[in-house]
This record gives sequence, C-alpha cells and structure tokens, in this order.
Amino acid sequence: MSQDKGTGTGPLDSSPPSATPPATGGDDKLTGHMLEAWKKTVDVQQHFNQIEMDIRKTAVTVIVAVIGAAGFASDRGMQMVLLGFTINIAFLIIVAGMVALGAFFWMDFFQYHKLLRGAVDHGMSLEKALSARGIPVSLTDTIGKFSPVMIRGRKFRSDDKIKLFYQAIAVVLGLFAFGALCSSSATKAAAPTTAPQAVELVAKAPLQADVRIVGGAPLQPQSSATPLGAVVAPAVPLHAAPSVSGATAPSPRAQTQTGQAAP
Repeated sequence: MSQDKGTGTGPLDSSPPSATPPATGGDDKLTGHMLEAWKKTVDVQQHFNQIEMDIRKTAVTVIVAVIGAAGFASDRGMQMVLLGFTINIAFLIIVAGMVALGAFFWMDFFQYHKLLRGAVDHGMSLEKALSARGIPVSLTDTIGKFSPVMIRGRKFRSDDKIKLFYQAIAVVLGLFAFGALCSSSATKAAAPTTAPQAVELVAKAPLQADVRIVGGAPLQPQSSATPLGAVVAPAVPLHAAPSVSGATAPSPRAQTQTGQAAP
C-alpha cells in the first residue's frame, strides 16, 4: 500500500498532469493564429471588393465621356472616309468606348472578381474551423446568404449582377452606335441633292483720282529743254482725292501756271 502510494506520488504519475497544459496552450495558440488569419482574409476581401467598385466607377465615367464626345461629333457633322465609305466620327468614338468597356469587364470579372471569390472561399473554410473550436464567426457565410437578388423568380448572384451591369451599358452604347450609322447614311443620301455653289469673281473698277493743286506756289513743270541759268519753282505736294464717277472738273481755286523765272 505504501509502495502504491509512493508510486502514485512519484514522477510517473505526476507527468500526465504536467503534459496536459502544454497541449491545451498549443491549441489556444493555434486558434489565435486561425482567428488572425480570418481577420486578414476579411481585409483582403474588402480590398478586392474596393478595387472592383473603383473599376466600375471608372468605367461609368469613361462611358459618359464617350457619349458626350460622340454627341459633339454628331452635332458638328464630323465624318471621315475609310476604305471608300463615309463614316460618322461619332460611330468610331462609340466603337472605341465599347472596346474600353470590354477591357473594364475583363479586369473586373475575370481578374479581381476571381480573386475575391478565392478570398471568400478561404474565409468560409476558416469560419467553419473556428466555429468547430467554439468561436462563433460566420461573417462570410452570412454575406453569401444575403447577396443574391431575386428578379422575376430568378436568383441573381454576384456573377450574374456583374454581367447584367456591363450588358446594360453595352446596350446603351449599341443604340448610340446605331443612331450614328443612321446619321451617316442620311447625310450621304442628302449630299447629291444639294446644288453646287459657284463662286464668281467680279473685277472692280480701278481707283481713279484727281490731281489738283490746293495751295502754295504755282507748279512749274520742267521742260525737256531748260535754258542754262533758269530757276525752277519748287513743287508743291499733291493730294489724291478718290472719285467714284470718274474725273471731275478742276476746282475753281486750282491754279496752274507754266513758265520760266527771270534770270
């Protein structure tokens, strides 16, 4: 009995109680790591979701700018000849907008939405593991339950809602493109009916002027044979006055005189 008691209080019986706390402490530490991983996963989900929202806002802004530029080009009647066809510039702008919309859809749906789906699946697995350890976390699972939308008896999940968003914008751009094509056809059909405009150049009558002496000393023109020692009177400035009906009669005040000065 005494040996049994001694063996009961010996090192062999005391080792199991000392081994139990490390096992429990290690399990708590693992649970703490899983909880931190779940928090980080939720942050990653928010990050990818924010990127997707930014892509969609940028896409809407670009499409509005494209529609405005197309309307401006259509109002000004801007056209170009491409491969022998007259095409409205507004149509080309809308086609460029549709290509940009496809690029935004690719980045949104096939890139970041796939990453978001991966983060959501990882968060759901962590929530199941934490719930099994007695920690009630079910944020990802709850959001997944409230995310679908019922429209006419059909459940639209996140993938369907993204496709519907971009399809609606594509339909609007398609309508604007059809209108631009119709505008190009109408302009091309109406072009031959317009009469060509002729430009006629009319020559105007040359400017006529009257030369008159309005004052000063009488004008004495030099003759071809001026005697030696002759003094010629200085000339006075001439003023040209335009005349509409032709040459007019000289003014009564005009004076003309020719001659030679005395030696």
